[in-house]
Amino acid sequence: VSGKGDVSSIAMGGGQRPWRALARYGETVIESAGTGMSEAFFPTQLDRIVTGCSGQIWAGNSGTYVSIVALMPGQDHDVSSRNR
Repeated sequence: VSGKGDVSSIAMGGGQRPWRALARYGETVIESAGTGMSEAFFPTQLDRIVTGCSGQIWAGNSGTYVSIVALMPGQDHDVSSRNR
């Protein structure tokens, strides 16, 4: 796992939390916990990332700003079926 994220959520693994948000290299990446493949990018590196109950929403801060990042329902987020 490369980057900073919600340690307790990452420790749950892909079975309970299929997605994880990781801050690295000036941005925040949403990636599959099972494959490590990136699904979405947020253009700010968030600190103190926490994962919501659904496992598809995260909150974090950047300086004095608080941001909420979510994977939207109805989108195809099954990275196991993609060719990248």
